[in-house]
Amino acid sequence: MGSETEKFKRLDDDEETRRLVELRNKQLSDMNTNLEGAKKEGYRIGYRIGTEIVIKKILKNMPDMTVESIAEILEVDIRQVERVKNEQTNLKEN
Repeated sequence: MGSETEKFKRLDDDEETRRLVELRNKQLSDMNTNLEGAKKEGYRIGYRIGTEIVIKKILKNMPDMTVESIAEILEVDIRQVERVKNEQTNLKEN
């Protein structure tokens, strides 16, 4: 009877180990998903900031260039160029 109890205990331990491994794998998968999301958000923010820096330089160095031309050259939404231009104008006024 001791042998049967040991087999049952081993089987129970194996199931618990499998459950723990599954939980750990899920946790790792969730962490990787969160990390990928954070990377994409970081790239998006970095791209936006970089684009805004370029828009500011164009506005400063080529003040006669239209917002439409800047948006077309940089392949960005015209509203982004207008927003940066308005921010620059507001800074100059204050």
